[in-house]
Amino acid sequence: MKNKKTFSAFVLCTLLFIHFAFSMLVIAAEHETVVRTEEELIIAISNQAAVIVIDELIPLSRTINIRHAVTLKGSGVITVADEHRHFDIFYNGHLTLDGDITLTRAAGYTGVGGGVHINLGVFTLYSGHIYNNHRRLHGGGISLFGGRAYIKGGTISHNQAFQGGGVYINVGYVILYSGTVSDNRANFGGGIYMGFNESDNRTLIMRGGLITDNTADFVGGGIHCENGTVYLLNGAIQSNRAAGHGGVYLCIITQRYVSTNMVINENTPVNRYDTNDTFNIPWYTRVHIFSWIHLLALLSVASVGIFLTKRNTTHKKHT
Repeated sequence: MKNKKTFSAFVLCTLLFIHFAFSMLVIAAEHETVVRTEEELIIAISNQAAVIVIDELIPLSRTINIRHAVTLKGSGVITVADEHRHFDIFYNGHLTLDGDITLTRAAGYTGVGGGVHINLGVFTLYSGHIYNNHRRLHGGGISLFGGRAYIKGGTISHNQAFQGGGVYINVGYVILYSGTVSDNRANFGGGIYMGFNESDNRTLIMRGGLITDNTADFVGGGIHCENGTVYLLNGAIQSNRAAGHGGVYLCIITQRYVSTNMVINENTPVNRYDTNDTFNIPWYTRVHIFSWIHLLALLSVASVGIFLTKRNTTHKKHT
């Protein structure tokens, strides 16, 4: 009798759990807003919809401002055919791309336009595509002027700008967990460009993912960093091209942590700073003692394809 009561209680608890889980799914589905036009998208965002589903082609005639947390899902394509961007993310705004959403320029339009601008907000790319956008100056795909960007999947590809064909970091931090930054083009920093002034308030962390097949007309095919903090911990920077230092170019970097787990190779031009060769990095720094302790405690300095230059900094060499 006792075993039967125990079994009955177990079955009842299981049924209650299934009912609760199903109810949560229904509630979540009910809170998804499906939009088919630019007007519907603007209204949904104005009403602070939490999840918006787009499965259509939606041309935008203006930049849409994000000031709350919203997730875009579905398999739709959002296009621009003018100089404005797709989205501008402000303070308290958090835009997440999920599903198979694509942000791009309209078919046949070859002018400037498109991309995501982060202005003290947060942007998360789980999946989807930021593709074939073009800016005159900064960040063909993404530009960061305060705030945070998390790249956890998806692609940032075939974008173009003067600095940072894929991603431009002025202030704030970008963490690359996964995903691909590829086939972007810029004068400096084909894939990612960080730093434009003397401020140190910017950080790039690469914990995974792939930066590949990007092109810089001058320096830094994969990554070009002027100043700030760089953590290269895992992932690959491969097959990028530039006039000089196709993989990674670091200049006046105040702090840097580089793991031997990083793969930086097959970039063009190949030089002794590629991981094709083993070498000792000459460090140029003006960091605090804590940064050196942190660096030595976490990482082994070997086999990393990085070029460093000196500009008003103190030269210390570790062999």
